[in-house]
Amino acid sequence: MFPRFVKMVEVTDKSLMSLIKQKCDLALPYAGAFLKKNDNNEADVITNLDDIYNIGTFVQITEFQEFNNRMRLIIQGHRR
Repeated sequence: MFPRFVKMVEVTDKSLMSLIKQKCDLALPYAGAFLKKNDNNEADVITNLDDIYNIGTFVQITEFQEFNNRMRLIIQGHRR
């Protein structure tokens, strides 16, 4: 994710979905987006910080949709 790029992301972790909804309700729709080091890692949830790069992108959540077991986000990068 680079600054000014727009991307759709799906979230399936219930606690993260709750946190994102809470932040958006508080008019603080911001997050950090980080790239996985291993392209073969298809896990939805990162459990070890060594699995992602330590430099990411500050993103704004411009839109989100809630479904039964997932949340779809539209994020826009602001800065690295």
